Amino acid sequence: MSKLFSKKNLGWSLLGVAVLVTLGVLVLTNARDGGWQTHPLRGAPARTVSRAEDGAGAWQTYTNDAYHITLQYPATWQKDPRYDERYGGSDGFFAIGAVSGEGRTIDEVAEIEAYHKLQPYGSNPQITKVRVSGREGRLIWPAADQPPEMENQAAVIVKSPAPIQVGGVTYHYVLLWADQQHIEDIARSLRFTVSNSPETPAGAAAIKLNFTAAPVEALPAGQLEKGWEERKTVPLDDVGGQGKALVRLYMQPGPERERRGEVHAFLQAGGDTYDLGIAGFYGLNGVNVQAADKNGDGKRELVVAGGMGAAYGEVKIIGYDAEKKRWVKLLVTGTSNGKGIDLDGDGQEELLAVSGGSLPGYVWIYCWNGDHFEMADVAKATGNTYAELHVEGGRAWVEAGKWLAGQEAEPHYYQYRAGKLLEIPRPPVPPGVAGN
Repeated sequence: MSKLFSKKNLGWSLLGVAVLVTLGVLVLTNARDGGWQTHPLRGAPARTVSRAEDGAGAWQTYTNDAYHITLQYPATWQKDPRYDERYGGSDGFFAIGAVSGEGRTIDEVAEIEAYHKLQPYGSNPQITKVRVSGREGRLIWPAADQPPEMENQAAVIVKSPAPIQVGGVTYHYVLLWADQQHIEDIARSLRFTVSNSPETPAGAAAIKLNFTAAPVEALPAGQLEKGWEERKTVPLDDVGGQGKALVRLYMQPGPERERRGEVHAFLQAGGDTYDLGIAGFYGLNGVNVQAADKNGDGKRELVVAGGMGAAYGEVKIIGYDAEKKRWVKLLVTGTSNGKGIDLDGDGQEELLAVSGGSLPGYVWIYCWNGDHFEMADVAKATGNTYAELHVEGGRAWVEAGKWLAGQEAEPHYYQYRAGKLLEIPRPPVPPGVAGN
């Protein structure tokens, strides 16, 4: 078999005969449904329970150092001796594999897996876009005529942030197979433990970050005081998976309102109006409204950002809680205007808040945990007073330090990797760059 099209760890068998999918033997076509659809993973958030927890709801951690991943699965499942990497029980299963796919897009890899001539997913499986560990993935959902021997198997494909080397073969895509009941729960918990960023020195000291939950608050009904005028309306095609919405910006009467003054924002959706609060203090030009997927769930959140002071900007991230059927404020934090920066070099941006000039400086790192954001304070985690973010030549690191007896102590430098800070030597700073 060509090394280009090799596949590691057979993920499925049909009628008791192991089948090896050889990429490249099928003619590729466009998406069968006429266009991609966004399909957020709906399962429970990533779990951190251990095997010691008993009961039907307990999950445990699976780690695969070869594929550089971890994930969570039901603690009652046992390893299946018939396969290299498959676990299961009476209520389901999961298996892990890898595909070389060199030179192939994720769409091509997904189509070849889904539409194999032996039809392991039935005659017309559905392929949809998903987000896995912050990365673009594909979910393969079987058709109604899937062979019963496949045990309701579905699949998720995601490209690894760095090549995987196993047995002298290079693989670029990780495949997760599981029964339909568990595939989305397990995929939501999958995390990569490798990145494609510049190498971190071996033996670097690691500090595990403690992420704390950010509060989620229901949006109050909108009620504007008298004397305010509507100055701008921002239409949005789709927010929170609820269709079209409007953001209305109001100001008090007066000259030069585009450049000065307090801006009050309201969300109009589903026939109701909700109060978003103050969006900024520097006029309409100082407020930014957009719809963007900030938590990787496949749906776009409402993001409202604006300047609140000389050294502080604020961003609000608004989402829709489908279970409780309400609009919620998912996050209110400082700048960088909701901008993400790829801290760990895995090709996916982390959501950050950094100091805009206020002292002491801060760097807050956010992650999404199923239905809420969580935040880690770099200065606090490292036992320092301040933290500053540096980005140079595609490489990001954090400087953290403190003052002792009125004097600034020697700072420390860190790179972010998979929920940890790794201490590194002081990175070289080009001439003319602040801090040199």
